[in-house]
Amino acid sequence: MPEPDIPRDQHDDLTADDDATQRGTNQEGNEDTHATDDHSELPTEDPNYRPHDTSARIEQMLREDKPRQRTQTLFPYLMIRAVPGDRGARPLWEPTVCWESCDIHLMPVGQPFDFSRTVLNPVVGSTYTVFVHVWNLGRTAAYGARLRVWWIEPGFFNGTPDPRYQPHFIGGSYFDLGDRDSGESHRLIEVNAPWTVTGNLPAHECLMAAVECATDPWDGVLDSNGHRHVGQRNLNLVAGAQSLTPTLAALLSKFGKTDTRLTISHAGVGKAKLEGAFERGLSKSRETLEGWDHGGLTFEASAAPLASVVRDKGGLHFNDLHKAERGGRPPRPTRGTIIKTPLAKALPVLLERELGIADLTASSVLAALGSPAEPRVLRLVVADSAQRETGYSIVVAP
Repeated sequence: MPEPDIPRDQHDDLTADDDATQRGTNQEGNEDTHATDDHSELPTEDPNYRPHDTSARIEQMLREDKPRQRTQTLFPYLMIRAVPGDRGARPLWEPTVCWESCDIHLMPVGQPFDFSRTVLNPVVGSTYTVFVHVWNLGRTAAYGARLRVWWIEPGFFNGTPDPRYQPHFIGGSYFDLGDRDSGESHRLIEVNAPWTVTGNLPAHECLMAAVECATDPWDGVLDSNGHRHVGQRNLNLVAGAQSLTPTLAALLSKFGKTDTRLTISHAGVGKAKLEGAFERGLSKSRETLEGWDHGGLTFEASAAPLASVVRDKGGLHFNDLHKAERGGRPPRPTRGTIIKTPLAKALPVLLERELGIADLTASSVLAALGSPAEPRVLRLVVADSAQRETGYSIVVAP
């Protein structure tokens, strides 16, 4: 066996005196004493001993404590608003509309964002930049958050997989958001790819956006009614001499055999104040521009019922609700006019008859609704066989 590189030290065994010398003495010059351990054996069992109840009391308090909402914990709370004042509580509908998101905006491609010049009604063949206003109401910042945007065929998509509606990815972006007290808890995010409108339908495509981060994930369901991470924009504009008939026909063609009810109502339309956007440099004007083809619109929550279509064993039945009481859900209608032709063809004619007008041009409809100079928003709400509801809104402007 070869010798080690460093030979081991050799030490002689020490005698008792040598050992004491090398160990040294204490400050008094005496060898240290080694007292015996008084606790070398377990103490005698005390039959009267009782453990303290502090741990049990703490456990009981934790059990009785009400579950905390996510906004009260140290996690992000990401969301896309459906309406101004939205704080993330879901579900929204009804009565709060979930498909008219105030946080999804369009700008002509190549132009910087200007709230006063956003586009409500995109034109087929034109290209736009999509902007989404995202929020974090949590007590912790969101790092590496992700935004994604899709367009979907116009209709009544409620988040449930349906062959009539296929999400088409537009683009996305990564970003950071501060916590709710930081002053950086919301931002306008630009999607990294432009969107060219390719459909050739009177009703424009639905836009959907979803936001998430590692500490506040989204489950992947494009349901704006049940998920604060998801925003939906189902809005169209029909103005002046333009007719609602082509738009209604395109939407009603998506009323499937599993859909059980269609309700049409109307509500008021106003213009948003842009003072805050102007001060933050997001608008070049303190007021919205003339006209109604822009994103600075506000919609009344309370709507007046106009008509409904109900499916039963006998088929589809049309009901006139124009005289019903305003606000809230209209009463369940009784069996009305039987619809024998396709709904997309029959309903425009029935609406003309109900309103007492010769056509469904925007100006004629507004006059029949008693608002010839002010716009109204028509809301078409469809319920499927599972009573899941979603809608599409048409801004009818003079």
